[in-house]
Amino acid sequence: MGLSQGHSDHVVEDVTVEEGTERTAAGDGAAAGAPALRVVLLSPASAAGERMIKDAGGRSQTKESITSIWPVTELMVMGAILKRAGVEVELVDANVLGWVHDRVVEEIERLSPQMVVVLSITPLFYDDIRLAGMMKRAVPGLVTVFYGIHATVFPEEAGRDEIDVIVRGEPELTVEELCRVFMEKGRLDAETLASVKGVSYADGDGGVRHNPDRPLIEDLDILPPPDLDLMDPSRYTMPASDESFMVIQTSRGCPFRCIFCTSGSYYGKRWRSRSAESVFREIKLCHDRYGIRNFNLMSDLFTCNKKRVMELCRMIIDGGLDIRWTCNSRVDTVDEEMLAMMKRSGCWLMSFGIESGDPGMLEKMKKGTTVEDAERAVALAKKVGIGQHCYFIIGLPGETHESARRTIEFAVRLDPTYVKFYEGTPLPGSEFFDLAVREGWMNWDDFVTGKKLMYEGKTNMVDYPDLSHEEISRYVSMGYRAFYLRPRFIWRELRKVRDLRGLVERVKLFGKLVRNWF
Repeated sequence: MGLSQGHSDHVVEDVTVEEGTERTAAGDGAAAGAPALRVVLLSPASAAGERMIKDAGGRSQTKESITSIWPVTELMVMGAILKRAGVEVELVDANVLGWVHDRVVEEIERLSPQMVVVLSITPLFYDDIRLAGMMKRAVPGLVTVFYGIHATVFPEEAGRDEIDVIVRGEPELTVEELCRVFMEKGRLDAETLASVKGVSYADGDGGVRHNPDRPLIEDLDILPPPDLDLMDPSRYTMPASDESFMVIQTSRGCPFRCIFCTSGSYYGKRWRSRSAESVFREIKLCHDRYGIRNFNLMSDLFTCNKKRVMELCRMIIDGGLDIRWTCNSRVDTVDEEMLAMMKRSGCWLMSFGIESGDPGMLEKMKKGTTVEDAERAVALAKKVGIGQHCYFIIGLPGETHESARRTIEFAVRLDPTYVKFYEGTPLPGSEFFDLAVREGWMNWDDFVTGKKLMYEGKTNMVDYPDLSHEEISRYVSMGYRAFYLRPRFIWRELRKVRDLRGLVERVKLFGKLVRNWF
């Protein structure tokens, strides 16, 4: 079932550089006399300027009360790599700025790049395609490169007029090679792209060519730290404060089989981690050079290697770094010794993917954990003094009215610091998406046209014979009311207030929560 019908006659534009053009940045990877290349790394907001939390591997949600817009770490790492290769780089995070498309186009016209690399996620993919067309009309000859989980799952989209190249999977080394090809050959077309692994593009004969996959990066320590000079760290702040924070990716890949997850389709089924020393150096760089004290150590499986976690925590403690950090964890990969060391090194909040309070649903979603695992993990975190942010999903295949209510009751009984209820969303790259298409639970035409944006959270795409998407949405709202309107929760939050400003910020956050979900 192709997504690019009617767009298969597109040919990658032949982009050349005028003779005598000089490079504006030197790099050890750029050939002598090679043409200059200016690249914009772009993270768009929606067409209306709505901001979203997102990363290339599939995480996406609208900004809500207890979350913040994430720094685009992957683009900053890519920028560091391209600068080293002799490319002139600009990073435009239109997402954090809340720029509408017209404003983005104005900025692209001003910068006048030869190439724009677009971080595109499923909820915004069709918005991003329209934006790419606008940018191409504004800057003749512009090459548009798309990457992210959606582009990886649907590389046929490279047949569209608006997209010149799709990068499948991990983007950093592939984008670097695209830029080297441009600087060496002076053009990008089907001929010069033929040797680049991990890309899809129009072949010039009405089809789309898919080059062989690029092998995954075995040693993630080879990637440079993100170039924070490409962005303004002060724009990325913690909820209920104006303190800057940074997202540091500590590993990639996941061997588990949760049917709702896209990580394995993008980063692979094998867990690959950075060394503790590499992560520590990046934390120290952000702390010492940019004054950042708050970090999200992002990983689907941060706590799965106890030795690495303990080494990192010891480095932070011995280095005397006064930082606060958060992480994600499965509930079956923690113990008290590790959590106590994490607390000592500055960990103040952990996100646990609990997903359901119904044992049958945990089996159906192939989570591989139990209700008892969740109870134990949350209890241990409470014991050592680490906050718990617990995620639950309502509306996955097999959900019933009874199991949904059981999940809400379990979340309230567990009483973590915070909860997040998601509506089950069939994201491309997940087993759930394949099931939803095959069983007819979602409207394919709405998805293809972008008529329904797949916001993981508030807009649900599926209807089951015995459970409609409206009912799923009502259960999610019911979960938020049941948890956040309890006097126990409200009193616990008020006790954290230290001054009038803190009180005002918490009232604002609660107001956002009410507007979004109650």
